[in-house]
Amino acid sequence: MKESKIKTLDIIWLGFMGGQVIFLMVVLLALKGDMAQEGLRGMIDIIAAAFLVPSLAMSQLLYKKLIQRAQDAKATLPEKLAIYQNATIIKGALMEGGNLFCIVALMLTNSQWLVVPIVIVLGFFFLQRPSVNKFETELEGI
Repeated sequence: MKESKIKTLDIIWLGFMGGQVIFLMVVLLALKGDMAQEGLRGMIDIIAAAFLVPSLAMSQLLYKKLIQRAQDAKATLPEKLAIYQNATIIKGALMEGGNLFCIVALMLTNSQWLVVPIVIVLGFFFLQRPSVNKFETELEGI
Protein backbone atom coordinates (compact mmCIF):
# COMPACT_ATOMS: atom_id res chain seq x y z
CA MET A 1 0.00 0.00 0.00
CA LYS A 2 2.72 2.44 1.00
CA GLU A 3 4.83 1.83 -2.11
CA SER A 4 1.90 2.28 -4.49
CA LYS A 5 0.79 5.54 -2.83
CA ILE A 6 4.31 6.94 -2.99
CA LYS A 7 4.75 5.76 -6.58
CA THR A 8 1.59 7.70 -7.47
CA LEU A 9 2.99 10.72 -5.65
CA ASP A 10 6.26 10.33 -7.53
CA ILE A 11 4.39 10.41 -10.86
CA ILE A 12 2.62 13.61 -9.77
CA TRP A 13 5.98 15.08 -8.76
CA LEU A 14 7.53 14.20 -12.12
CA GLY A 15 4.49 15.81 -13.80
CA PHE A 16 5.18 19.02 -11.85
CA MET A 17 8.80 18.93 -12.94
CA GLY A 18 8.12 17.87 -16.52
CA GLY A 19 5.64 20.69 -17.02
CA GLN A 20 8.22 23.23 -15.94
CA VAL A 21 10.92 21.78 -18.19
CA ILE A 22 8.62 21.65 -21.22
CA PHE A 23 7.40 25.21 -20.62
CA LEU A 24 11.00 26.42 -20.23
CA MET A 25 11.99 24.72 -23.50
CA VAL A 26 9.03 26.25 -25.35
CA VAL A 27 9.88 29.70 -23.99
CA LEU A 28 13.56 29.35 -24.91
CA LEU A 29 12.63 28.25 -28.43
CA ALA A 30 10.11 31.09 -28.79
CA LEU A 31 12.70 33.63 -27.67
CA LYS A 32 14.80 32.83 -30.70
CA GLY A 33 12.40 35.21 -32.41
CA ASP A 34 11.92 38.79 -31.25
CA MET A 35 8.87 38.63 -29.01
CA ALA A 36 10.48 39.95 -25.81
CA GLN A 37 9.51 43.39 -24.57
CA GLU A 38 12.70 45.24 -23.67
CA GLY A 39 10.82 47.93 -21.73
CA LEU A 40 9.81 45.41 -19.07
CA ARG A 41 13.34 44.25 -18.40
CA GLY A 42 14.60 45.10 -14.94
CA MET A 43 11.44 45.55 -12.95
CA ILE A 44 9.85 42.21 -13.82
CA ASP A 45 13.20 40.44 -13.44
CA ILE A 46 13.58 41.70 -9.90
CA ILE A 47 9.96 40.91 -9.03
CA ALA A 48 10.33 37.36 -10.40
CA ALA A 49 13.50 36.70 -8.41
CA ALA A 50 11.97 38.29 -5.32
CA PHE A 51 8.90 36.07 -5.70
CA LEU A 52 10.95 32.90 -6.16
CA VAL A 53 12.80 33.04 -2.83
CA PRO A 54 9.71 33.35 -0.58
CA SER A 55 7.86 30.67 -2.54
CA LEU A 56 10.75 28.25 -1.95
CA ALA A 57 10.97 29.17 1.72
CA MET A 58 7.21 28.87 2.20
CA SER A 59 7.14 25.48 0.48
CA GLN A 60 9.73 24.12 2.90
CA LEU A 61 8.13 25.69 5.98
CA LEU A 62 4.63 24.42 5.20
CA TYR A 63 5.97 20.97 4.39
CA LYS A 64 7.86 20.74 7.68
CA LYS A 65 4.86 22.04 9.61
CA LEU A 66 2.52 19.46 8.08
CA ILE A 67 5.01 16.63 8.68
CA GLN A 68 5.53 17.79 12.27
CA ARG A 69 1.76 17.81 12.80
CA ALA A 70 1.60 14.19 11.61
CA GLN A 71 4.42 13.22 13.96
CA ASP A 72 2.77 14.93 16.93
CA ALA A 73 -0.63 13.36 16.24
CA LYS A 74 0.77 9.80 16.25
CA ALA A 75 -1.29 9.07 13.14
CA THR A 76 -1.87 5.62 11.65
CA LEU A 77 -0.10 4.55 8.46
CA PRO A 78 -2.96 5.52 6.07
CA GLU A 79 -3.26 8.90 7.81
CA LYS A 80 0.50 9.42 7.59
CA LEU A 81 0.44 8.56 3.88
CA ALA A 82 -2.38 11.05 3.27
CA ILE A 83 -0.56 13.78 5.19
CA TYR A 84 2.70 13.02 3.38
CA GLN A 85 0.93 13.19 0.01
CA ASN A 86 -0.77 16.49 0.85
CA ALA A 87 2.41 18.03 2.25
CA THR A 88 4.47 16.94 -0.75
CA ILE A 89 1.94 18.21 -3.29
CA ILE A 90 1.69 21.57 -1.50
CA LYS A 91 5.48 21.82 -1.42
CA GLY A 92 5.72 21.01 -5.11
CA ALA A 93 2.97 23.44 -6.09
CA LEU A 94 4.61 26.33 -4.22
CA MET A 95 8.01 25.57 -5.72
CA GLU A 96 6.50 25.23 -9.18
CA GLY A 97 4.57 28.50 -8.84
CA GLY A 98 7.70 30.51 -8.14
CA ASN A 99 9.59 28.84 -10.94
CA LEU A 100 6.78 29.32 -13.46
CA PHE A 101 6.65 33.00 -12.57
CA CYS A 102 10.36 33.24 -13.40
CA ILE A 103 9.80 31.41 -16.69
CA VAL A 104 7.02 33.84 -17.61
CA ALA A 105 9.33 36.75 -16.71
CA LEU A 106 11.97 35.20 -18.96
CA MET A 107 9.40 34.98 -21.74
CA LEU A 108 8.40 38.63 -21.33
CA THR A 109 11.87 40.15 -20.98
CA ASN A 110 14.34 37.67 -22.52
CA SER A 111 16.68 38.29 -19.56
CA GLN A 112 18.92 35.28 -19.97
CA TRP A 113 20.22 35.52 -16.40
CA LEU A 114 16.80 34.26 -15.23
CA VAL A 115 17.68 30.84 -16.67
CA VAL A 116 20.18 30.35 -13.81
CA PRO A 117 17.69 30.47 -10.89
CA ILE A 118 15.16 28.50 -12.96
CA VAL A 119 17.63 25.66 -13.52
CA ILE A 120 18.78 25.79 -9.88
CA VAL A 121 15.18 25.43 -8.68
CA LEU A 122 14.61 22.56 -11.13
CA GLY A 123 17.65 20.82 -9.64
CA PHE A 124 16.37 21.47 -6.13
CA PHE A 125 12.95 20.24 -7.26
CA PHE A 126 14.53 16.99 -8.45
CA LEU A 127 16.32 16.54 -5.12
CA GLN A 128 13.02 16.97 -3.26
CA ARG A 129 11.46 14.07 -5.15
CA PRO A 130 9.32 11.88 -2.85
CA SER A 131 10.38 8.34 -2.06
CA VAL A 132 9.60 5.51 0.33
CA ASN A 133 12.91 6.15 2.13
CA LYS A 134 12.03 9.81 2.71
CA PHE A 135 8.58 8.85 3.94
CA GLU A 136 10.03 6.31 6.37
CA THR A 137 12.69 8.71 7.59
CA GLU A 138 10.28 11.59 8.14
CA LEU A 139 7.19 9.81 9.44
CA GLU A 140 7.94 6.27 10.48
CA GLY A 141 11.20 6.90 12.25
CA ILE A 142 9.35 8.17 15.31
